Amino acid sequence: MAETLTCPSCGAPLSYQPGKVTVTCDYCHNEIILPEALRPQSGFAPPASASLELGQLTALREIAQLARSGNKLEAIKRFRATFGGGLKEAKDAVEAIAAGQPIEMTATTFATSTAEPAAAQSGLSAGCVAWLVVLIVVVSVVPVLAAFGGLAIFGIGVSSAVSEINPVIPSPSPTATPAPTPTPGFATAVLTFGSRGTGPAHFEDARSIAVDGKGNIYVGEYGSGRIQAFNSQGEFITQWTGDEEYPLRDLAADRQGVVYVAQKGKIWRFDGATGQPLSPAFETDYWLDALAVTPSGELLVVQESNPAFKTLVRFTSAGQATQTIDQPLPVEKSRPASSIEKVTVDGRGQILVLGRNKDAVYRLSAAGEFLDRFGSDGDAPGSLTAPADIAVDGRGRIYISDFGGVLVFSPEGSYLATIDVDGPADGLVFNDRDELFVVAREKVVKYTLNK
Repeated sequence: MAETLTCPSCGAPLSYQPGKVTVTCDYCHNEIILPEALRPQSGFAPPASASLELGQLTALREIAQLARSGNKLEAIKRFRATFGGGLKEAKDAVEAIAAGQPIEMTATTFATSTAEPAAAQSGLSAGCVAWLVVLIVVVSVVPVLAAFGGLAIFGIGVSSAVSEINPVIPSPSPTATPAPTPTPGFATAVLTFGSRGTGPAHFEDARSIAVDGKGNIYVGEYGSGRIQAFNSQGEFITQWTGDEEYPLRDLAADRQGVVYVAQKGKIWRFDGATGQPLSPAFETDYWLDALAVTPSGELLVVQESNPAFKTLVRFTSAGQATQTIDQPLPVEKSRPASSIEKVTVDGRGQILVLGRNKDAVYRLSAAGEFLDRFGSDGDAPGSLTAPADIAVDGRGRIYISDFGGVLVFSPEGSYLATIDVDGPADGLVFNDRDELFVVAREKVVKYTLNK
């Protein structure tokens, strides 16, 4: 008897006969490889709690693309956002995907009900283990799928066919020591706008955000270089595109509504109200990674002067370089050199640098002298897993977007709380009212602070 699936390309119903490996869509003629769970010869039947969802399979495709393109950090972040689990599990899974290998899990993880499950020992929830079971099957056929155009051909919008299969793998018992939950009450989400797409107020991969003196919001997309402008209520105003050939690394806005965009070796300047380019564009001899507008209206830019270290350069609003800080971060022999990921400036003019490799925050004086550092990598509360951006509120507290949300630290560097974010948090910015804006790839969320 034929089962019914959904074509991932056109949404048309698919019919297949049990025992077949592929099926062709009658409408778009796309060749579909059936899920492993629907192939009788595989002997695998996923538990009912692991019924497949299109969003999670789409995320898995993106994880595979990121892993194989060398962007394993983003793949790890995406994996944990979709399937949960600890950092080590995510890293191991991404490494396996990048190598085209199945994920290795011990049989006792799923086969025994008398001993404590391995998932409980590693900190994985029951739901996460069920999803990893599905992931093992999916990743194991990645090399085959590549020949048919990638993971998009899965045909998994899988309807009742999968969920009706009786489970043959017992679910593990609940985790004995659940991960700490984000501290409630520190901030409240009061506005959300945007959704996935390419039209106005839609985003595909938004990672940068800025706010001008009037409260207008600017959102930049990493791959396409598209910049969208919104008013303070999140209503679309206009859009434009910078350099389409290079990724948009960062953007910032000054109080007058001038938007600065870092792409390759240029800092483009735009009129935020119209999107019209302003002259001159600042040009440098190096790749630009990040930028920030200081309270006095200057521009602080991170440029890559060599593979190991980066340089901070201060510009006037007219594009004149007034200060160069070479290798501003201290070198520790016992650990790899830390590379500057993002930069911001507090109300006292001190420079706060978000470092990668050591996953720490470095505080510099306005002159660029190292003052102190705080933070470390790990999975404990307040540890940095995959930090993406840094911002400072009106009271000097420091905010870092990370895989698990937005981490909040006191001005001295003590961990205070985590603001939960639905999705991977990337760009951060505060407006004059001390409201926090977070861009999370497909949407923007505004928070008011309660403490």
